[in-house]
Amino acid sequence: MVKFITANSKAENIRKRDFKNALSDMADQLRLMDQKITVAADNSIEQEFQSHQQELYHSIYTLNKLQQNPQLKRKELVHNRFIPDQADKRLS
Repeated sequence: MVKFITANSKAENIRKRDFKNALSDMADQLRLMDQKITVAADNSIEQEFQSHQQELYHSIYTLNKLQQNPQLKRKELVHNRFIPDQADKRLS
């Protein structure tokens, strides 16, 4: 009976150790996933910030050009295909 209890407790200790190791491995994997998500979010935020900052600098540049010479044509200031050269006449 003593040998049976000893073998049973050894098996229990092995299961506890295996569980502990598996739990530690899962915690490490979770930490790595969290780090990847954090880095991806930081990169996305940085990229959006740079894009908005570039738009702001372009707007400031355009405003400064307008203040220097208000007679400049709109086409010379902004090269954008969505801005028409002249306003279209209404047919109605």
